Amino acid sequence: MNESLGLRGPFVIRLRGPIPRPAAYPETPKTLGEHLKKARLDRGIPQREAAWAIGCGPLTFFHWEKGRVAPDVRFWPAILRYLGHDPRPEPAAFGGRIRAAREAEGLSERELARRLGLAAGTVAVWERGEMGRAYSRIWWVFERYLAAAQAPGSAVEEESNGLPV
Repeated sequence: MNESLGLRGPFVIRLRGPIPRPAAYPETPKTLGEHLKKARLDRGIPQREAAWAIGCGPLTFFHWEKGRVAPDVRFWPAILRYLGHDPRPEPAAFGGRIRAAREAEGLSERELARRLGLAAGTVAVWERGEMGRAYSRIWWVFERYLAAAQAPGSAVEEESNGLPV
């Protein structure tokens, strides 16, 4: 065919213009699954590679993307690094802020309690906002934890440099 056009050898055709997005592309993602799908499609990678980047199995990632299951708390640090932001709404209540910070570090209630020197039940009650009386000592323990979790150079932020994106 090249010879019929008077051309010899290989040649490159360059197409210009935007690459069309798939019909199911989430323009304004609302759910975690839509955020994951948008990030994956923006990178132009298959689910298998996105799952590898997060550290889960391809079937698990598929179910997250479809909204069939919620990720385990241990996957949240990698998910947040993969997305580059936290897709969850900013919690208004103090307990919600504790839970969001704990999940961002991939900690269970028991692991956070151990780290802070509290009972696991205490963490659960404060996260749900069901404490009968707000003890100031415990409030300060959580306040210091939240300040440290949000500080530049925190453990969550330092880990973000090692994940392939």
